[in-house]
Amino acid sequence: MEMNAANVVQHKFFLGSQVSSTEKKMDEKSRFGELSTEEIQEIMDKAVPETTKKATKFGMRLFNGTYPLIFN
Repeated sequence: MEMNAANVVQHKFFLGSQVSSTEKKMDEKSRFGELSTEEIQEIMDKAVPETTKKATKFGMRLFNGTYPLIFN
């Protein structure tokens, strides 16, 4: 498997501290900087558009019965 920056991050995320020497060498040669946990979380939060979040919230309110429906 080809090791690029995305694969290295994925391996670190899923395998935790089990990092091989080839992955360590990849980090040393990598042209990408290290990201902290907070920065990764911020990127993940911004990955879902705001309109999708609002639509999901509205749908959940309808499903749970907390949105007032008026039938005339």
